Amino acid sequence: MFTQALFDLAVRPSYIEALRDEVESVIRDDGLTKLSLHKMRKLDSFIKESQRFGGAGACTSRCVIVIPGRFLAVNQIKALLVHVLLNYDVAFENGTRPADRWYAFVSMPDSSASVMFRKRRG
Repeated sequence: MFTQALFDLAVRPSYIEALRDEVESVIRDDGLTKLSLHKMRKLDSFIKESQRFGGAGACTSRCVIVIPGRFLAVNQIKALLVHVLLNYDVAFENGTRPADRWYAFVSMPDSSASVMFRKRRG
């Protein structure tokens, strides 16, 4: 999930400003807590859309059984993306996202792809 979202962030720089604004606003008001991660609605939507279009969820059915660790996993992914958004500019070297690799019915990000990270100023 994190890699799909990171790749989508790198190829869609127009989304970064709105996501950064939301993250900075929430952290300024509440600090970085579990509750504040829940308040990051745009970031949550970005992750969900990233998975809807390219994640393993594209070919899986809805579960009837609830997975207990799902909130922990989502919070970890959000925390990683918050760190990236606040500290780095990300991009692909040629500006295009490499094609995902398919394994049976599951789409996975290209593991040989390189994302460039540049430390943000300020």
